[in-house]
Amino acid sequence: MSGSIWFPTENMLFTLACSFLLLEVVEHHKCLGILSIPIVISILYIATFTDWFIFGPLFTLSFYLNKENKDLQALCHACISFFKSRLFCICMHATRSSMVFSSLANWCDTFHSNPLFV
Repeated sequence: MSGSIWFPTENMLFTLACSFLLLEVVEHHKCLGILSIPIVISILYIATFTDWFIFGPLFTLSFYLNKENKDLQALCHACISFFKSRLFCICMHATRSSMVFSSLANWCDTFHSNPLFV
C-alpha cells in the first residue's frame, strides 16, 4: 500500500454491503434529511468499483421499493437489465480490437443494427 485508499473491489460481499448500506440510507432518509442525497450518491459511486458495477445496488433498491407490486418489480428489473446490456455492448464495441471479445462484439453489432433496440 502506497498511502492510497484501497477498496476490496471485485468482491460479492462488498457489493452486498453497498446494497444494504443504500437500503439503510433509504429507510432512514427522514432522519438524515438533506444529508441522505450526498450519502446515496457516494454509495453509488463506491458501488462502481464492485463486481456488479452500479447494478447490484439498483436491483436491490428497486426490489425493496416495489416490494408490494411484483409487476413493477419485473418492469424495473427489465429496465435495469436492458440498460446493463446496452452498457455491455458499448464497452464491447469500444474494445472491439481484442480477439477474445470478437464474437461478443459481433453480437453487439447485431444488437445495435436491430431496429427494435436502436
